[in-house]
Amino acid sequence: MLTPSTGIPALSDADKDAVGRDGPDKSLVASMTNDVVWDWNLIADKLEFSPAVRVVFAYGPDEPVDDIEWWTSHIHSEERESVVKGIRQAIAGRGQFWSAEYRFRRGDDTYAHVFDRGFISRDNAGNAVRMMGTMVDVTDRKLAEQALRDSERRFRSLIENASDAIGIIDAQGRFSYASESYVNVLGFTPAELLGKPVLDYVHEDDLANATSTLERMTTEPGANLHMQLRCRHKDGTWRVLSSRARNLMHDPAIRGVVAASRDVTQQAVLEAELVQAQKMEAMGQLAGGVAHDFNNLLTVITTNVDLIGSAITPNSEAHENLTEIRHAAAQATGLTRQLLNFTQRRSEDPQVLNLNEVVTDSQALLQRVIGEHAELRVKLSPRAPLVKIDRAQLEQVLMNLVFNARDALVDGGTVEVVTERQRVQPGESPATATVPPGEYSVLIVRDTGMGMTPETMARAFDPFYTTKEIGKGTGLGLAMVYTIVKRAGGAIDLETKRGAGTTFCIYFPRVLLPSLTPMDGTPIVRPKQGSETVLLVEDEDMVRKVVRRTLTGRGYKVVEASNGKEALALALEDPSRISLVLTDVMMPQMGGPELARRLWAQFPQLKVIFVSGYAPDTMSPESALPPGAILIEKPFAIEKLITKVREVIDGDTAGTAHAIDMSAKTN
Repeated sequence: MLTPSTGIPALSDADKDAVGRDGPDKSLVASMTNDVVWDWNLIADKLEFSPAVRVVFAYGPDEPVDDIEWWTSHIHSEERESVVKGIRQAIAGRGQFWSAEYRFRRGDDTYAHVFDRGFISRDNAGNAVRMMGTMVDVTDRKLAEQALRDSERRFRSLIENASDAIGIIDAQGRFSYASESYVNVLGFTPAELLGKPVLDYVHEDDLANATSTLERMTTEPGANLHMQLRCRHKDGTWRVLSSRARNLMHDPAIRGVVAASRDVTQQAVLEAELVQAQKMEAMGQLAGGVAHDFNNLLTVITTNVDLIGSAITPNSEAHENLTEIRHAAAQATGLTRQLLNFTQRRSEDPQVLNLNEVVTDSQALLQRVIGEHAELRVKLSPRAPLVKIDRAQLEQVLMNLVFNARDALVDGGTVEVVTERQRVQPGESPATATVPPGEYSVLIVRDTGMGMTPETMARAFDPFYTTKEIGKGTGLGLAMVYTIVKRAGGAIDLETKRGAGTTFCIYFPRVLLPSLTPMDGTPIVRPKQGSETVLLVEDEDMVRKVVRRTLTGRGYKVVEASNGKEALALALEDPSRISLVLTDVMMPQMGGPELARRLWAQFPQLKVIFVSGYAPDTMSPESALPPGAILIEKPFAIEKLITKVREVIDGDTAGTAHAIDMSAKTN
């Protein structure tokens, strides 16, 4: 309870009279407001409230309200001490004003929020003698403020816990707000972003587009957009962000462009890989068609070379010329198959491979890749460096590394491909790779090009990172190399210096040579002559003609057909005379597989050999061979073709044995 004992000095009689005479008429003041007016005579310790106190706080006429103790007892217990302390200090001091906000109990035991303020009258000595003030019910305002705070808290919780990074960009293109989610998306805290230009974090290749877009967004009221661009992460890598933004400059609470961004790097990688796969599929289909036609031509060339070679004197100049033609045809065959391997998307088939053989087989294609302006040097290990990996993927690693080396050259230079066998001792791991101790087969590709900066070296294997002009590179080549090598259990060491070239060392765990069945050393025996009838089915006239000459030259009788439909009719005329069907796979009207199925339906023991200029992986579903079918890929060597024909005729199978490779190769 507040009483004069709080330290207020006693007044003289003159002062007491002054208290009664001076001051405004409280009845007049009370009638001018709906607020509760109070008057506290500090000398008499008497507190009076205007009639509005019963209306505002819902008290009946019998409730005693003119009492200091009544007032203090109705202040909320959590605030009573601080309010009483505050008014005591105001009275004891020298000031003239006091105010406080607190909760005051109503007649129905609920609490009203009040703003209470008073004016202190003092005597000539500065002692407080009287206080007059008003109590204003601010409950509605307080509830509105609390609702606003709750709403802001909920909104902030949603923003701060959203997976998307939310930012506000001001008219100058700087961050005026950044949510906590930026830590997860780009690694930066909000404090690190506030006040920084947004464009400072955009990839240089996306900068022009981002600049024009930001200018439009900050100047067009209500403008909105969706865009995708690369932004720098705090760790120095580039992330692909998908952003949606809207101009809310007109909103006084925001005055900026609100943008929500999410990391879609992985999605972008998958989309790029899909596009790459579609491109490779299209290239594969094109290469398959070209290879088919090319292999038919090579079949004619190589078969005629073999036919001519058997008719001329060995060791003659003409025989040497034929040998050169045969070598050229074999190289052309190899190039065709390498192109097919490079463009096909096959399921992984890890196998033990000799790095030397893969490099040698790819050498001609690699030379064409780097062009005539540069020199290709190949240095192979004297001991076979064996690895276990899918061949197509290994060729892709080699090709991408050579592509990268070629693009680094300036006005010519050298690309060197080296294979080695290395033993890594404990503590000898290369500078930029973690290679456990052990035996390794190493593929090295080095160039004499421009080299890399430290920044480029640090990001060399990042998806989409490229120093090439737009449209000149995807930034996926070395990323694919990294993925393939890691999947094979290997490691990559990168050494580079600006102006001094670059070296990639690929460490593959070395594998042991698989057990081989010893060869019996029996020399190749020229196949014996035949007398059986072969149904030859081939839509290419030149190929059919040269194969017919080959077969008839060995004593076989040949019945010719240019497609499966024609062959079926010929076979049904006199099936007993046909000992073997030698058929192309893909032909107009009826292909080889359909012909075989119809013939086997009536003659299950009929023997069939398939021939095709397409690689098996590029054949259409309708041209799929039956399981275990015998397939000879064009072009083929005469002796091997004749050997297989004799083998199948003499065997006990119906043409469902195994697929074989009879490419024309020189030994």
